[in-house]
Amino acid sequence: MDNFSASVTPKRGVLFNLLPAFYFLVLLFFIRSSVQDNNTTLLLLAEGGLAALCYLFFYNSFFKKYFYKINVYLLIFYATYYLIFGYNFGLSFFQTLTYFAIIFSNIIIATVVSSKNNFLTIKHFIASLLFLTFFVVFIPTYLSVQSLELGAFYNFTDKSLLTVTTMDSPLIAALLLLLSGYDIFFNKKFTLLNFLSAAFALYILMLFSRRGFILSSILSFSFYFLYIKVKKNWLVYALLLFLFLPLFWDTLSTYLVLIADNSIFSKLILRNDTETLLSATGRASAWANILEVFLQFKSKLMLGFHGRIPAEFFPSTDENGRYEHAHNTFLQLFLEGGYFMNIIFLLMLIFSLRNYLKARKVNSNYHNFYFILLIFMLNISATETLIRYVQFTNFIFCFVLVAFNVSNYQVIKSKT
Repeated sequence: MDNFSASVTPKRGVLFNLLPAFYFLVLLFFIRSSVQDNNTTLLLLAEGGLAALCYLFFYNSFFKKYFYKINVYLLIFYATYYLIFGYNFGLSFFQTLTYFAIIFSNIIIATVVSSKNNFLTIKHFIASLLFLTFFVVFIPTYLSVQSLELGAFYNFTDKSLLTVTTMDSPLIAALLLLLSGYDIFFNKKFTLLNFLSAAFALYILMLFSRRGFILSSILSFSFYFLYIKVKKNWLVYALLLFLFLPLFWDTLSTYLVLIADNSIFSKLILRNDTETLLSATGRASAWANILEVFLQFKSKLMLGFHGRIPAEFFPSTDENGRYEHAHNTFLQLFLEGGYFMNIIFLLMLIFSLRNYLKARKVNSNYHNFYFILLIFMLNISATETLIRYVQFTNFIFCFVLVAFNVSNYQVIKSKT
């Protein structure tokens, strides 16, 4: 049984069940405002205000005693990341401090709510993500596109929508697929809500033609199932390999371009634009260019590129800025913060995974639904850039990692 979804939980009503949806809605709204206006002040005020409310109303002794112990590596990572990024790309000290303050507020919120047992269960997250997927992702996008053909939502953006980047909407749907699938397969909750949520999330991902997200979800379920069955510690650390590998679907995408139009699989991953060989291999081209420099291990790149990231790293044909970043979290961190940033990032992840193994040692029956979300995040990190500025993906990655660490620390401390 998932330690965050105990069979007996207090009934708090529909509105309480949608608390995660409320938080994500606030995030999406103020992230959009800050991106469009190029002003993060409103996002800082919103995040800071929510963090203060969480602290005042949901504060607990566990938070006070272990907050910094749980988040020390995460705080070091983000403080270092924004300082180096600010230095390299000419941000003012105030702007750098603002970025960190925003993510610090997110860490406070995630720590407070996830440290209260049965406060937010997996059911709450599924209900919230289903609400967001239907009302924030599906309805607004359909009204704009006016088509339900598979692939019709591919790479669609509109300034009137709450979702700013092409990653935001598929990420919400993917999280719904992961949690509802987790509740079905590992918590054995064969409910109508779970089955409808999983089916709807998969359909949404097909509308967005996000084959990477679908296959990442499959890999995440497979990896988690393998670890639960085999129970080998090295498998947990093997998750870090996802950061370095250009996962197989992007290699296969070259060949998918050549598949006949009447192929069943081709129809399932159909996109609403004419997919060219360049768009199929754009990531691989950028990876090859960046890795060539990365493997030279130049000392001057210890803190990344100062001033600008070389444009020649990316394909010359640019689809609305689609190739302006590495499409790999680890390599993007190298570009923005150098080898030093890569080291801090890996240490943060190793610390988190080590504590998960400690928790499993204390309680061999311990499960943590945030773990499968983290597996997915590390998985998708191979083909997408999750940690950037004040993007929604950055906040979700941070929230998942904090909640994962809090859950592990609670089990570890229960022994003492």
